[in-house]
Amino acid sequence: MGVVPLAGQSLAHRAPVATALSGIGSARQRRGISFLCGAERGDVMTWIVAAEAMAFAVYAQMLLARRGWPGLLAYALALALWWWAVRQDGRLLGETRPLPALSFETRPWYRCRWRLLLLGVSGVATVVNVIYSWDDTFETAGVIAWVVSVTAFVAAFWEYSPRSSPARTVVDHDGVRLSWPTATFLIVLVLGAVFRLWHLHETPPEMTMDHAYHLLDILDLVEYGQRPSFFCRNFGREPWQFYWTAALIRLTGLEIDFYTLKLGTALAGLLTLPGVYLMARELYGRWVGLSAAAFVAVASWPVILSRLGLRSPFAPLASAWTFYFMLRGLRTGHRN
Repeated sequence: MGVVPLAGQSLAHRAPVATALSGIGSARQRRGISFLCGAERGDVMTWIVAAEAMAFAVYAQMLLARRGWPGLLAYALALALWWWAVRQDGRLLGETRPLPALSFETRPWYRCRWRLLLLGVSGVATVVNVIYSWDDTFETAGVIAWVVSVTAFVAAFWEYSPRSSPARTVVDHDGVRLSWPTATFLIVLVLGAVFRLWHLHETPPEMTMDHAYHLLDILDLVEYGQRPSFFCRNFGREPWQFYWTAALIRLTGLEIDFYTLKLGTALAGLLTLPGVYLMARELYGRWVGLSAAAFVAVASWPVILSRLGLRSPFAPLASAWTFYFMLRGLRTGHRN
């Protein structure tokens, strides 16, 4: 008889622990369902069909490169599945993010003397930069003047009013915690790196005349110390790719060859993925941003242009990041 109360007491002590554990389990289940469905009452089947539509779109892209019309049929099937999923759950189109009312400073910027002073410094530095760059050559004094001009101009229009932002804890006693969107984006980034860097030394295998001109321009930078702001060979080219590749050679010790050209453009294509994600996230939310980045990571044309070794990937790289900062400024109503 003395054992029964002891057992009952033990069970009584264990009951709160069991209740707490069951509560934790149910909370985890709710979070898992919320992640899969996008909300607690979402339809899992809708999101599965949406994932199938994306998979068919990737498969259609592969078929287009080989057989042609079967790829069009696969794309039609992907669009039909996506249309059905969107009809079932409109959240697949993303989150609408309305623009806030623009807030103006109580004191206009042109009435602040220190802002006008910075604009004056920027103007003088711009004139100095033009003088030293008159012969289409980057000189030390001209580059310093350009940096001063840009820095002073940005500082003149910078908003210095403190804005509170919620703190985010990413490290605790259990280590680093990643949210599902962050982990998904890292997977997309790795996937994009694989598509752009896998067997890069073999594919594409041969150079063209344009690549030969590119290598000659990089040779002028690395070996002969020339610093032109415009490259006149092959009907003229802007300097971004050549200085980018020359810096890559200086940092890594790579040779001036076709592989280095391809590696430079592949890295430029890889850096485009975060810009695409952030730009699409500003427009329609994080899941649309992840979908856009995933498509750019595996789509044929972005991958081909990134591996080609020519200047093409630098245009979407600049465009994606420019549109992101522009949309972010419009959404938040702030200049920085």
